[in-house]
This record gives sequence, structure tokens and C-alpha cells, in this order.
Amino acid sequence: TALPDLKILGLSETKITGCAIRMLADSKNDDSAMAKLDGVIIKRCDGVDPDAIDYGRSMGLLILT
Repeated sequence: TALPDLKILGLSETKITGCAIRMLADSKNDDSAMAKLDGVIIKRCDGVDPDAIDYGRSMGLLILT
């Protein structure tokens, strides 16, 4: 909420999970959310389930792997 103009979030080489991707995708389409990310960069993040990536993309979130 402190960065409402943030559009792309770089999370490469972190321990991000599919749950976090789903949360970011859901907040993109939530009218009450302060930050509306356009995309995330998750290169070399092994813990992300491919289904979560598909879900995020279907919700309009740009996901670079």
C-alpha cells in the first residue's frame, strides 16, 4: 500500500510461492487494493507451481519466468 505506483515487481531468485502469485493476481482485479501490479519477474524461482503462473496470467498479470 505504500507504493501505489509500483507496476512491475522483481522477485527473481527468491522463495516466492504459487500462493503469493495468486494473491498478487487477485489484488490486480480487486477494486479496493491500493497497489495494482501489472507484472512480476520470477526468474530462477523454483518453488512456483506452474498452475499458479497460469492462473496469474489468466487474471491479466504479466509473469516473466
